[in-house]
Amino acid sequence: KEEYLEAGALRDELSRLHMDDTSAVLRANSDFYGAFSRKDIDLMGAVWLNSPTVQCVHPGAKPLLGYDDIIGMWRSMFQAKDRAFR
Repeated sequence: KEEYLEAGALRDELSRLHMDDTSAVLRANSDFYGAFSRKDIDLMGAVWLNSPTVQCVHPGAKPLLGYDDIIGMWRSMFQAKDRAFR
């Protein structure tokens, strides 16, 4: 017996979940770049998962492990007097 209605409902639910995931990623990207451009440490802190297992990798640098180290790095960058980062 073929379940067309159930299959259609599952297809629609999977599509909705995909859109929710896509929207969540776009929102996280927007929040990250908003925090970065405004040097807003509170917003940057909200973007990152507060966990000892979260990681941040910058090109040419060793990975940072853990929320505290990552937010500490952003805080230092945001407070830097380096003209290139202003």
